[in-house]
Amino acid sequence: MRLTVLILLSLGLSACDTTPDLTPLQDTCRQIALGRIKHPDSYEGKTVQDEHYPDAKITTNLGFTAWNGYKVPVPYSIACSFQQGPRTTAPTLLNIHWNGRPIRQTELDEIRAAFNLG
Repeated sequence: MRLTVLILLSLGLSACDTTPDLTPLQDTCRQIALGRIKHPDSYEGKTVQDEHYPDAKITTNLGFTAWNGYKVPVPYSIACSFQQGPRTTAPTLLNIHWNGRPIRQTELDEIRAAFNLG
């Protein structure tokens, strides 16, 4: 009886560690974040949130931790804003905020070209 309870309890708690499937825009924002950190294999997602606006603008916010150069986990955040177009066109990347600050325009243009986002 105890063994059954322990197994069920451990299965229930392990389900809390699984991350939900990401939407295509969330996954794109995650891929952008992976390209900006020094140790992409150390990425550990913490929070995922979307904000939808009436003008078809969507902002995806991701909170995560990743190793710095000394292999110490550091908290990061990225917010990617997209403009949804008609169903036949890819969304346009409007801006990116890395740890609360906007990235440089030249870097934003490179990311747009690399991900074909307008």
